[in-house]
Amino acid sequence: MLLRGITTALLILIMISGCKSAPENRLEKIAGNAPDAVPYLLNELKTKRIIFIGDDSTMINDELFLAEHLQSFYDAGVRFIFTENNLVRATEQFFPAYPWITGDRVERDTLKAALASLEQATKQKDPLHVIAAEALFIEPAQDFPNQIEWMNYRSERIAAAIIETMDTAPDAKAIVYITSLHGIKTSEMKQVDAGTQAQQIPLGLRLAEHYGAAFSSFNFILLREDYTAAWERLTGSQKIIMPKDFVNSDIFYPGSNRQEWYDGFIVEEEHNLGTVRSYVPTDTDLRFLVKFLKGYAAKDPQWEWVTFSQEELDAAYFLDCYYLKLYYGEHFNYAVWKTPDDAAGQSLSQAVEELEAYWLKAQANPSKLLAFQYPVETIRAYCSEMYYSLLSDVLQFDRPITDSEVVRLSLAALQSARELFPEDIWSLYWMAFIQTENGAYEQGLLNFQALFAHDLSRCMPILPLAYKKAARCAAEQGDQSLAAAYTALSESLYNEQGADPTRGPFSIETGYHLGDTSGKIKSNF
Repeated sequence: MLLRGITTALLILIMISGCKSAPENRLEKIAGNAPDAVPYLLNELKTKRIIFIGDDSTMINDELFLAEHLQSFYDAGVRFIFTENNLVRATEQFFPAYPWITGDRVERDTLKAALASLEQATKQKDPLHVIAAEALFIEPAQDFPNQIEWMNYRSERIAAAIIETMDTAPDAKAIVYITSLHGIKTSEMKQVDAGTQAQQIPLGLRLAEHYGAAFSSFNFILLREDYTAAWERLTGSQKIIMPKDFVNSDIFYPGSNRQEWYDGFIVEEEHNLGTVRSYVPTDTDLRFLVKFLKGYAAKDPQWEWVTFSQEELDAAYFLDCYYLKLYYGEHFNYAVWKTPDDAAGQSLSQAVEELEAYWLKAQANPSKLLAFQYPVETIRAYCSEMYYSLLSDVLQFDRPITDSEVVRLSLAALQSARELFPEDIWSLYWMAFIQTENGAYEQGLLNFQALFAHDLSRCMPILPLAYKKAARCAAEQGDQSLAAAYTALSESLYNEQGADPTRGPFSIETGYHLGDTSGKIKSNF
């Protein structure tokens, strides 16, 4: 991993010498007093109506934990699981995600299967009910002036619906398993704009106010890498850490947690990022992408389960085309970006029809025809390197990269990702981008030119920006002719669908992450 303090080797040396640091002494004390996580939570359920367990979007530790112990929680009286929509929606729904934004992970299917299995096994006598929390309330027609007011409305309505549902079964218990920040038990003032603040009241606080001592909230935390070996030696199991012990941030990664937010923390030794589903698509996933693009091309995006804004439709179009091109190469004969010289290329409708014909002619399942065939372990390692490339730190809002160590670590991770999975050219693009921003124009230009040599680049949402950055590299090296050619290309590119790529997640003008430029927050979620 890239996030390191003192090394594990140094820790072992210190332990051998018998001279323990203050953090080590605290670690031993914490580990010795910390109860095992599962027995502790089962004991909590003797007096609680609801336990919140945080769903962390950057790791799958929590999904695997809940899946492994789901039967034990049921045996302790849990009859309701309130969870995110993507655990209960039809498996047909699939939209790819960027590899550095973890996204929907293959390992999440373990929890889906565990929930479905227990639902089926118990439905005749004492059923377990798995309920999508976001489906518990009707969204209002009006927009909200800011994100805080929208989140307050959402948490208020979900809390009311959970309470109403629980009132129908007064002896039942529940686990609320949704994004961890919703489980916070304190209210905070948040900045809305330069001169305005608003009080955010999260779901956890609303449930705590209603149920009092019959509600508790827990979230997952990670040990710093330096202490994982010692933790394994001291405990060898998951533990519950009390908030008073969590303040020792030299032992635990603080993340977005604060000690007063939760009643306790479930400690995990390893950060299990999982495998982004974009790189291990199923037959159902692939057919769904084609189905979506057919509807998008026909301007008939009618989906029974969600209402898309045009921005969301366009974002899905860009990503779906990129990934179908990655999956099938020349068999998905389509370019998102065209120039006047190649305007006669295939339409989106023609391209998806030919792809389906290829599947049929090959007489093989779509997932067996991918242009790349890597073991899942390789894909998982690739996704981890992309995540640890620190793009979320490097690409702050219009802020130039200045930390040389962050840049070094980012480029090293991207290079490692490139070596693991060269067919996916996101790593190549971000290396070129970072090198350009840091004045390494020669290397940046070489990487941009390698990018442009891939047919896949014609399906990248940011291709116009890539040509602008390449033009800058050429100009800085004195090649004004090449700079002019790249500038002209960036300005001539268009897509037949008229889709707008400027809504992010990163700016098509600068490459940096976008803030909320929408003015108002729409009520559709």
